[in-house]
Amino acid sequence: IAHVTDVAYPHLTDDQILADLAGRLDYLRRIKGFTDRQLAERGGISLRTSVAFRTSHKDIALTSFIKLLRGLG
Repeated sequence: IAHVTDVAYPHLTDDQILADLAGRLDYLRRIKGFTDRQLAERGGISLRTSVAFRTSHKDIALTSFIKLLRGLG
């Protein structure tokens, strides 16, 4: 995973940015040792929404993304 300064978001498509954010979130999830279910529960969102964002880079509400970040601590 690249550091924030290594990614040129202005030059990426929306889908590429979603994929990058999903990858970063998944990297942190794995580093912290959380399962998909644990992260979803900790964030207070559905497992389906969490997995869809991570695996298919589904566009989710910003509030759901924030909840996932909070779930990571």
